Amino acid sequence: MRNVLLSAASLALVSLSAATPAIASPSKKALSQAADTAQESSTTAVSDKAVSDKAVSLVIEVGGIKKPTGQLLIAIFDSAESYGGEGDPVASVAVPVDADMESLEVELPKSGTYGFRMFHDIDGDGAMDTNPLGMPTEPFAFSNNARASMGPAPFSAVQFDVDGSATQSVRFR
Repeated sequence: MRNVLLSAASLALVSLSAATPAIASPSKKALSQAADTAQESSTTAVSDKAVSDKAVSLVIEVGGIKKPTGQLLIAIFDSAESYGGEGDPVASVAVPVDADMESLEVELPKSGTYGFRMFHDIDGDGAMDTNPLGMPTEPFAFSNNARASMGPAPFSAVQFDVDGSATQSVRFR
């Protein structure tokens, strides 16, 4: 069993864009930075907003990881607008995957409403692989185990409240 803690002390910059249908993909430069940091510490967390003194905890329990390779790329949002591409994620996380991974913990800046999307980047290239029709070929998941339908699940389906701490259990599809 491996649980990963991603705290403000381990923050590194990984910029995500809304380039793929199911989840944002990091830039090549950001991926390189994240991969370097992840190899050094086994964890990489990202936030482009200041973490306040009142940081809260989100535990993400992961299930359905079939191949213990690559990395999990997670983007956490605090509004429908940012989730829809009109802003940046509150936190972006790149975590190396191994056979013992069961959960990870991310510090968020404050209590509030959040939603996340994530994918298992099996080949570690920093991008969600898709078929010729643009459908994802790598496993992905959303908070609340929301289902995608011709694009990412809507924010209304993925949103959840965090007040001090919260736990989300997700299974990859």
